[in-house]
Amino acid sequence: MDAMIDIIQTQVIQAGIKWVMGLLTPVGAFIKAAMAIIDVVKFFIQRAAQIMELVKAFTDSIKAIASGNVSAVAKSIENALGRAVPVLIGFLASLLGIGGLADKILGVIRKIRQRIENAIVKFWNFIKGKAKKLLGKIGFVSKKEAIKDSKAEEIENDPNKDWDDIQIPFEAEDHHRHTLYFQDKGGQTVLMVASTPTSFTDFVESIKPNNNDDRTKDAKTKAISIAARIDARKKDKTSGEKENEQKKKEDIANMTRNLSGYVAILFGIDKQGGLPISEIKHIPKTLGGETMGITMRAEILTREGVEGSTPTTKKHKVMDALLLRKNGKDSYYVRGHLLNHHIHGVGKWENMTPLSVKGNSNHLRLAEEPIKIAVEGGAIVNYILFVKYGQSIPKVTDSQLEEAGFVSDEDKEKIRTIRDAEQYVPIGLTLRSNYLKREGDKYVKDKELVLNNSILNPVDFNIKNYQINKDDKIKVSILHSSVKDIAGNTGINIEIIRIIKEAVLRIEGRITVNNIKAELSKTVDPIILSRLYETVEKLKNMNNVTLTTEIK
Repeated sequence: MDAMIDIIQTQVIQAGIKWVMGLLTPVGAFIKAAMAIIDVVKFFIQRAAQIMELVKAFTDSIKAIASGNVSAVAKSIENALGRAVPVLIGFLASLLGIGGLADKILGVIRKIRQRIENAIVKFWNFIKGKAKKLLGKIGFVSKKEAIKDSKAEEIENDPNKDWDDIQIPFEAEDHHRHTLYFQDKGGQTVLMVASTPTSFTDFVESIKPNNNDDRTKDAKTKAISIAARIDARKKDKTSGEKENEQKKKEDIANMTRNLSGYVAILFGIDKQGGLPISEIKHIPKTLGGETMGITMRAEILTREGVEGSTPTTKKHKVMDALLLRKNGKDSYYVRGHLLNHHIHGVGKWENMTPLSVKGNSNHLRLAEEPIKIAVEGGAIVNYILFVKYGQSIPKVTDSQLEEAGFVSDEDKEKIRTIRDAEQYVPIGLTLRSNYLKREGDKYVKDKELVLNNSILNPVDFNIKNYQINKDDKIKVSILHSSVKDIAGNTGINIEIIRIIKEAVLRIEGRITVNNIKAELSKTVDPIILSRLYETVEKLKNMNNVTLTTEIK
């Protein structure tokens, strides 16, 4: 889509306008005009039918006005303009000598299709080769052929490379995060399942100590006992009282510190002189004139390190605009940490990015929680995170905003401010984390904690689902509320509301949108009737307006 849009926007419209402007200079005008004659003549021949449709659309709109059919005028003009756009683009393309625009776009589609076909063929050949090798081992093809295929594959590729790249994350009914992957065991490729720990007990039970002596067995037994107590204490209710909250926090901290001693034995790091200090680096980026985090690299992450902090609330042009969008009484967006503040993540914008509430929840559940549990439990890990920006947010027109229920100039301005800021909201996060073990004076990867994982930051860009100033608007009824209250809570002109309300009061029986329009048509001047119809539709789409009802 980006390639097609670029062809039309950059190569045709922008370049075409520059070409036309070039005719204003005396030196180049004659030459350009002469060069364009053939292309323009060809254009009018090729587009004759389309141009006639455009002319007919304009004449229809003039006929509608002349006949007094005011309600059809808007539709006729809309049709005329709709037909004008492709003709204009085609005309500019012809001036530039790049006719056959459809063929160019078709070429883009063909290139995309070829890439997809190539990918499917490559994947199928890969699966077919693996299947043939497997079937050969169990007798479905000749042993000679299976050995031949196996040797050829070993010469051409690393036999485990392709399988190592296949990792499929999923979430089970117990809400635990698991990953399917392949591993070579005894010369055979085996499908494995790995689980991401979601509690301290899961974390301890997932540790496979190198030694199986009495000391490590005893350490694991005690660690599981402490981990179970931590998980139970985390579930204790405190009724929101500060004193109880503080006591719970201290209890969990003490038990976690005690747990880390036994975990150190299980990981074999208890004789290394304690945990290393966390090594954390951030790469920020300027977006929308403000700093935002783009990369976080914790090459070593342990309990030891600088103290984290909650998000800063200092002025931030992008975030302040995003906070105008509501989700009920709460904000739709939050300041999301790249590295959680419980494990040394600072509340500065080099370590933050705007996330939707759902996106922040995804990050916490699928990555932050298991990593935090491992680090607080006494493990040594690494944690690498990249933020993917690049939202494409189309502009909205006044009519689109009004159709969605935003009719006042103030509300329209707020929505546009939010939309401008939303281009800097991440599409998602890409991250990975591994347990580390010490080899000599270095720490190297041991096993995966969180596999390569892409976490989506879902955002609903449907204008009709935006909420702003939710608490400022009260519910109103077209039948029961006063004209002043309805106008004040919808932003619609009070005289227009008065006319509609008077029509509603005259209706006997069921009040519907069609009945309101029918009643208006009986008494209202046709010149303003279409405007009143539009206002009724706006009222119908407003969340805080009750328009239709039953009369008992």
